[in-house]
Parts: sequence; C-alpha cells; structure tokens
Amino acid sequence: MNVSLLYTMLLALALSCVCLFFLGHAHPQELSGQAKVSALFAFGDSILDTGNNNHLRTQIKCNVPYGRNFVGGKATGRFGNGRVFADIIVVLLCSAAEGLILKPLLPAYHDPNLSNSDLPTRGYVGARSHPGAKFAYVDMYISLLGLINNPQASGNVLLND
Repeated sequence: MNVSLLYTMLLALALSCVCLFFLGHAHPQELSGQAKVSALFAFGDSILDTGNNNHLRTQIKCNVPYGRNFVGGKATGRFGNGRVFADIIVVLLCSAAEGLILKPLLPAYHDPNLSNSDLPTRGYVGARSHPGAKFAYVDMYISLLGLINNPQASGNVLLND
C-alpha cells in the first residue's frame, strides 16, 4: 500500500473519531420561553436539492421518472423519488418540538413562485446538485460561497422584518 494513501486514510479515521467524540458530548439546547422557529434555510448538494436545477440553465436536472411517488405524482426537480432529506428534516423538526410552525415542504431558492414575503415564514433550500464541477460548464458554476452569498437579498428581507 502506498505510504501517502495510508497516511490519508489514518488522517480521515482520526478526524472521524474526533467528530464522533464531539457529537457524542453535545448537549441539545431548549428554546426559551416564547421563541418560535418559522423558517429553515438549507445548503448542500443533491441530498437536499428541492429543484434548484430545474430553474437554472444546466444539463443536470431531475425529472421523470423521479417524483412518481411524490405528492401529485409529478417531477419537482427533487433528486429522489419522493421527499428529499430537506423535506424529512422539516417533518421531523415539526413533529419533535413545539414552537415550530414550518410548512411541510421547503421550496427551492430559484423557484419562481417563491416570494420575499415567504422567506420569514418558510425559508428555502439553496442546495444544488452537481454545481458545475466540470470545466465545460464554467458559465453555470456556482461555488459553495456562491450558494451562501446568493441569498443576500433574502437576508435583507429577514433583517428588515
């Protein structure tokens, strides 16, 4: 076995152990008093994507047959046949805690039906599947910093409300 590969594997194992240690010692905090959570914002990749690629100029889209087991039986751009992880998080959060008034499905950030008035009461998913890793798609590339900085307008709406 290559020595550098062995060191890489040992480093990955060590980092995983450190992460598991800290996760095991984390203590959940309760919301105090009248605190309410009304919106969720998610960033990531295809495991969270609720259809952002369908509203962008890209060749990577998730359409039929995906979605046939989803509400309404139609493709929504979610990279799965039913709910994606972002949808499941919302359902689990709403069922596990009082004070959460989230709607059951998070919209995609690039969804044309998403309005500024929805942001404080709903949130959105800024995740994108395959955000342009190939050089052939440089004009469509959105980096992780781009995903985080992209919704600056929505941040202004939230801060002003």
